Amino acid sequence: MSGSDEKLKKLFNIVIKDAVDEKREIMTQIENTRREQIENNEERVLRKAFDVIQKEKSGIIAEANGRVSKKSIECKRELFRARDEIVSGVVSNVKTRLDEFTKTDEYREFLRKKIENMIILAGSGQITVAVCERDMDTARAIGGEITLETLPETAIGGAVVINKDKNIMINETLASKLEEQRAEFIRSRGGVIGDIWN
Repeated sequence: MSGSDEKLKKLFNIVIKDAVDEKREIMTQIENTRREQIENNEERVLRKAFDVIQKEKSGIIAEANGRVSKKSIECKRELFRARDEIVSGVVSNVKTRLDEFTKTDEYREFLRKKIENMIILAGSGQITVAVCERDMDTARAIGGEITLETLPETAIGGAVVINKDKNIMINETLASKLEEQRAEFIRSRGGVIGDIWN
């Protein structure tokens, strides 16, 4: 081989080596670009999947919270209904017992003292005493300058005293006391109906 063939061969080897190196570098760049694109695609897909999962999770949580809230409201309604039934039963029982009490001599004495105290509290002036029809005799027995009026039977018993000169009204009907106790019972969410005459 001549010197020029050898030079050509060296040149050829250098060119081939440079071409192989350049090819290797290009292939490395292509592989790196491909890897970056795959990673970016994976990241994009994972991010999208995460967003979908979060959205579904939020929907599931919202739906569960809605069901819990609805059930809670239903339970509260049922509790209030049951409480109202209990209170109504107690009030009905107390009304029955009060009605029985109004037929006793003890009640007539209680009513007489109650009306006398109410008249004193109302002060001097034009006094009107309102009682149930069955209690008129007890109210008349008090005497003095009072006007008598009839309360409806729904008052159960007791009396209302009005001082028309001073615009004072004292309501001590058994129905009003029972309603006060009922309201207090409900307000405090339990308890017992206490002494309605204080």
